[in-house]
Amino acid sequence: MEKVKKIVLIGASGFVGSALLNEALNRGFEVTAVVRHPEKIKIENENLKVVKADVAVLDEVADVCKGADAIVSAFNPGWNNPDIYDETIKVYLTIIDGVKKAGVNRFLMVDIDTGYNMCYLSVNPGKCCAEYPEPTFVERALVIPGVNFSR
Repeated sequence: MEKVKKIVLIGASGFVGSALLNEALNRGFEVTAVVRHPEKIKIENENLKVVKADVAVLDEVADVCKGADAIVSAFNPGWNNPDIYDETIKVYLTIIDGVKKAGVNRFLMVDIDTGYNMCYLSVNPGKCCAEYPEPTFVERALVIPGVNFSR
């Protein structure tokens, strides 16, 4: 297995994403931070590239993910979004399809808690440890040939 060097971090300006961004940079990863509002990223680092993208658009996800060794998503549609639950499900399905289209075989979803029992989703190939109200979402996440879901 090749060592992960380049990661794409979706949601890098949020609470969880910003912590992941700092940790990844401190560990020497090359990080592409994908955000809605690039001005929120205040860090300057030679290993950081900030990209504005709409992760609800399949081709934008695929384009930003191309060439990465791994994708980490801390996507959240916004805590004040009245449709947070439905949008989270919809956009994560697009993100998953974009990762697949980009040909990246490592993907990690973190902190998709929206207050609807979506407590934590940790997926390994063919296995899931989650309390999740949408089995179709989990099933879809588990059947992506070539994508290695990691803890």
